Amino acid sequence: MNKREIISAVALRTGIQRKRCAEIIDVFVDEMRDAVRRGDGIRIDNFAKFEVVDTPPVKRRDPQTGNVVTFPAAKKVVCRISKTLKDIVNDRV
Repeated sequence: MNKREIISAVALRTGIQRKRCAEIIDVFVDEMRDAVRRGDGIRIDNFAKFEVVDTPPVKRRDPQTGNVVTFPAAKKVVCRISKTLKDIVNDRV
């Protein structure tokens, strides 16, 4: 399901015009993006939790040259799916 399909589904279920639904979804995505940029976590009950975690610097060996390459520390976004959503996917509800 892509963004256009989500907008159509929300418009159909709520009776709100597609253009207004698109604006609402854009604001929702922008707010999530801003929260992640600030390093805040996002928790949507019965769906998922998004967290920003720090990864340490890592040393790896280039298999072609044998040289050790260091990758700098970074941040990444981790998504943890809720038990409720996992149960739905696995037909346990």
